[in-house]
Amino acid sequence: QCRDENTKWGEWLRQALDEVGIPSDHGHANFILARFADPATAEAADVYLQTRGLVVRNVAGYGLPEFLRITVGDEIACRAVATTLTEFTNGARA
Repeated sequence: QCRDENTKWGEWLRQALDEVGIPSDHGHANFILARFADPATAEAADVYLQTRGLVVRNVAGYGLPEFLRITVGDEIACRAVATTLTEFTNGARA
């Protein structure tokens, strides 16, 4: 059941972010790598998510400064991340 839910909401989150211009790499893990235009935008998105109580992983230390690692959670968490990043792409900042 967990694997099925992860697949379902991971794909949903990837698609929701793609629709607002945040592509992500497809994988088979419990997270997605959301790709931003540059490291500064990824950092600003991370800060904005934190202001909404959403913690993701900045992976600059792994050589991926323009990415954020976002764990696929349940429906509520995935919708919160998608909504917050939609606000961010529409100009909202911390």
